[in-house]
Amino acid sequence: MSTAVAYPEEQYISTSVSKRILAWANAAHRRRRISIISGPPGIGKTESILKFAKENPGGVRVIKIARKNASPTLVLRDVAEVLKGLVPGNESYWVPNGMYELRHSIFSSLCGWAGFDPARARLSRPPEGSFGLLTLVFDEAQNLSRDAIEVLRFWNDADSCYAPAPLGLVFVGNSEFMLKSEPGRPSVLSQAVADRAIYSEVLEYNDIEDDDLARYAEARGVTDQGALEAILTFYRPQRGEPGVRSLRRLRDAVDGAIREAGDEEITAPLLRRHLR
Repeated sequence: MSTAVAYPEEQYISTSVSKRILAWANAAHRRRRISIISGPPGIGKTESILKFAKENPGGVRVIKIARKNASPTLVLRDVAEVLKGLVPGNESYWVPNGMYELRHSIFSSLCGWAGFDPARARLSRPPEGSFGLLTLVFDEAQNLSRDAIEVLRFWNDADSCYAPAPLGLVFVGNSEFMLKSEPGRPSVLSQAVADRAIYSEVLEYNDIEDDDLARYAEARGVTDQGALEAILTFYRPQRGEPGVRSLRRLRDAVDGAIREAGDEEITAPLLRRHLR
């Protein structure tokens, strides 16, 4: 199923990739627009969006999509579940199942958060600038169905928005999240969604730079120059093919080396064993 979650906070380490993700997410937030990001696992996407949420505690909510091909109704239930928590006293409010009732619930929660009367807001949209910035981030967005993404964009449309004011939307998925059609593999994005996105970006492992690897290792306690060089050597392209520059794998290797080293310094031979 799809679930709205509170992720355990990881140590955030700034990398070239995370800076780009934060810039794309913040642009969507400030401009009430859509940003779409795809990339392989382990390059810091989730850590980046958690940082984004932490920097905007009153205006960003992260929703993890855990069920494959999640339907519009299932996804809107998650949105309703998250947004009811924006209004004090609504935490135990029942979340409906029908599409119409879900739209009503979400609209009412947004009005309660912004301090507007829902009945009046339905008759006349609040004045521009009077409604605060609110952005929904969908993690594991490769699990969203095309129909679900299409329904969500109506909460962002400036002209015919389902919300009292457009919501920012950020979709973050792994490499299965097809942003462009390929032979036999249609994009998950309709033309309408793609046209509304201010960013539609595909990241790769080779976007992780040598400095990112070194900084990530140093932040976790690797100081020996030989050990740092061993990391860079391990992740260098082999036979012209880029290495799988997964920060998650690097973290696991460094943490394993730390446990084995105990109070001793992490050396190159020790780190090479854990990298393998």
